[in-house]
Amino acid sequence: MTLRGALGSSLASLVLAGCTPVADPSSAAGGAALGPATPWSDPDGRFTVDLAGAPKPRDAQEITAVGTVNYKVYGLDAEPYSFRVAAFAYPTLSGHPLDVAGELGHASGRAVARMRGTVEREADVTVDGVPGKDLYFTVTAPNGTRGRGVHRMLIASPPTRYQAFCLAPASVDFAPCEAFVASLHPKPAASK
Repeated sequence: MTLRGALGSSLASLVLAGCTPVADPSSAAGGAALGPATPWSDPDGRFTVDLAGAPKPRDAQEITAVGTVNYKVYGLDAEPYSFRVAAFAYPTLSGHPLDVAGELGHASGRAVARMRGTVEREADVTVDGVPGKDLYFTVTAPNGTRGRGVHRMLIASPPTRYQAFCLAPASVDFAPCEAFVASLHPKPAASK
């Protein structure tokens, strides 16, 4: 099993359940080599992101205070990197305005709890006028394999959460992860 494969399969229970589909240990080592990234749009036209191939969709759920949200996560494993991206309508309590700062704080807190790793750095970001947060983190799999990743969360109004996530072994160049999350561009609801 490759380093990314060992990391991916071991981290299946450690990393962001919502944005990161559970890795399939039998296919973890079968990712294609990382090629040049090109723009890709999700089928619903909610965002664009640069990917080095066609991602595969998986079903995901996010449990919120208002209820459960079902959505698609699009993933690509390109040896030794794992890329994940998603967007979904985020429910809010009826009659309450969207509190973007509060939602980002809550979302990053949940992400940190799911990772069971160490957040090395957090950064506030704004992409195309949409506020968000980047979490840079390190994790150690049960087999001792160390990894690092970045998770970008953006929250737009009407309430839509955008997420991009990349995980890689600590021993490889991290620039493809940073370039991937930086390439996430939400499309406003009016332009869909």
